[in-house]
Amino acid sequence: MEAKLRAVEKFQKIQQKHRDRMSVQLESLRQQHTVAQQRLQQLMELKRQTQPRSSHVMALHREALLNRSRVDQMLHKLIVHQEHEQEVMQAQCTSLQKQLENKHLRVKGLENTLERWKEEHNSDIRHKEELALEEIINSRFAQKAQ
Repeated sequence: MEAKLRAVEKFQKIQQKHRDRMSVQLESLRQQHTVAQQRLQQLMELKRQTQPRSSHVMALHREALLNRSRVDQMLHKLIVHQEHEQEVMQAQCTSLQKQLENKHLRVKGLENTLERWKEEHNSDIRHKEELALEEIINSRFAQKAQ
């Protein structure tokens, strides 16, 4: 029984370490997600700032209009890319969160099992001690009776 207890304790510690590592990964991923959101907001703001104003459009030369069009296309590509990256990170966060919840449940289950087994082991030890004590008392009564 003691070997089982040691094995479960080791397994529980390993699972806790894995859970802790997953927590760190999740926090890191969330920080990356926040940075990506900020980048997306900055790109959106930049695109808003580079939008032509109706009074300015007529006064611009052909090259300026082409440059503005290229900038707009590049910003659009960057925004689309950033949105896609954001969606991927969100999916990764969600997946890792679910894995972390499952790992946490597993660790809790191991803790419960370990506690139950320890109680059972201690109960067995107490029962054996009680039997040994009872046997000692009975043998002394038997000696006195003779």
